[in-house]
Amino acid sequence: SDAESEDENDDESDNAIDDVVINDQSLETRQRLTNKAVLFLHRLRKIRPTQDEVETVIDMFPLALSTKDDEGRLPVQNAAVVSLSTAKFIPLLAEKGSSLDIGGAGMRGGLLCTVPGVERNWNVIQCLANFTCNEKKLIKRFDTGCLRILKSLHSKRLLLKEDVSQMQLLEHAHNHTSKQRFAFFASLDPDGDVSSSIDSSNNYCTTNKKRKRGNDGLGVL
Repeated sequence: SDAESEDENDDESDNAIDDVVINDQSLETRQRLTNKAVLFLHRLRKIRPTQDEVETVIDMFPLALSTKDDEGRLPVQNAAVVSLSTAKFIPLLAEKGSSLDIGGAGMRGGLLCTVPGVERNWNVIQCLANFTCNEKKLIKRFDTGCLRILKSLHSKRLLLKEDVSQMQLLEHAHNHTSKQRFAFFASLDPDGDVSSSIDSSNNYCTTNKKRKRGNDGLGVL
């Protein structure tokens, strides 16, 4: 009957409205959870998650990798300038980000993007090569930790042989606090001109020897 038909149409309309409301609520919930994921990835030092926990968050909310903090840094960049405990997540953040073109196509998940707030326009890899620790008793541990991260990036093909010369990584690592990193870069590019790198690095260190590193939080990982 006509009455029954009208009732069916009303039911369909009600269901359609309910679907819109539910979908809208789902979008709000999704956005709220994504925002929490962003905070999570930018507060790794405070939260101290495991690698598995970070990977789970990224897989559930991949867009969080592309969201910058108040300093204009991506999560992978932020991880590089906070502490060694956060830098260990760089290979995971970069690998996941690379598949999503975070930072742009060919930017290796943001590794090649200039890190805001860091002098001389360094990218994440250059930061890992250069940054040091002011506490003498922690220098070797710090160098070893950074080396482990760089080796992981190399195994994932996120750090390449040509990067050594193109990014002047030997110059960045020519310091008594980064001996292991210097040796690693030299082994990656055995045909590179190590002596030239040392001369360049010595000139750089001489002109910057009065600069106090670590006071801005960027000299210490």
